[in-house]
Amino acid sequence: MKRRLPRWQKNLPARFEGTQVFLDDEDVSGQIRSEAIGMGASAVAQLPKVRAALLQRQRDFLTGKGLVADGRDMGSVVFPDAALKVFLTAGAKIRAERRAKQIGIPCEGLEFERIFIGHRGTRRSGPPPQCRALKAASRRGAFWIRAG
Repeated sequence: MKRRLPRWQKNLPARFEGTQVFLDDEDVSGQIRSEAIGMGASAVAQLPKVRAALLQRQRDFLTGKGLVADGRDMGSVVFPDAALKVFLTAGAKIRAERRAKQIGIPCEGLEFERIFIGHRGTRRSGPPPQCRALKAASRRGAFWIRAG
C-alpha cells in the first residue's frame, strides 16, 4: 500500500455533480453513503499516512464557488482559512438517527442499535494518539451549533 498510495491519491477519479458522486464514470452516490463504506472510511482515516496523502486531494475539491465539506478536521486542518466554519455537535443518539436516515434504515432494530453503539464509542474514545489532527475548529473560528 505504501508504494501505491501517492499515485492513487493524485489520480483518484472522483467528481461531484450536485449530490451525486462519480468514480470514473460510475455513479457511486448510494454506495459511498452506506454504513459499510462509512465504517471503512473511518478505519482508513485513522492511518496518518493515508490522511497526509489525501490532504491536498481534499483541498483540490475547493472551487471558486466554495465547498461544503463534512468531517471533524475540515475547519481546523483541511481548510483552516475557510471564510465560514460551522461545527455541528450532537449526542450519540441524534448522530445515530441522522446516520440511519442518511442510509435509509429505521431508527430502531438491530442495525440501528449497531450504529448507535458505534457513535457512542467514537465520542468516548476519540481519535487515536497518532491521529490527533482529527479536531474541531477552534471556538473562535467557527459557529458551534448543538443539536438536541
